[in-house]
Amino acid sequence: MEEMVCPMCGSRYFLSTRSSKKVVFRVQFDGATYFTEIAEETGSEDDIARQEIFCSSCSWHGAIDETIASR
Repeated sequence: MEEMVCPMCGSRYFLSTRSSKKVVFRVQFDGATYFTEIAEETGSEDDIARQEIFCSSCSWHGAIDETIASR
């Protein structure tokens, strides 16, 4: 499965804080998201602000559409 990564550092893990909980997720090539086993809490698609996600490894933040395909 091809995944999208951070355009700045290449990390596959992203964070969102749309709801009161912080969720850790990965983005598939088609833009679908799935939650990782390292997350403190699991969530739903409604917990992800698709226009404001954060890289878990560097200072990048932006929209899911701004992530790039992994190499």
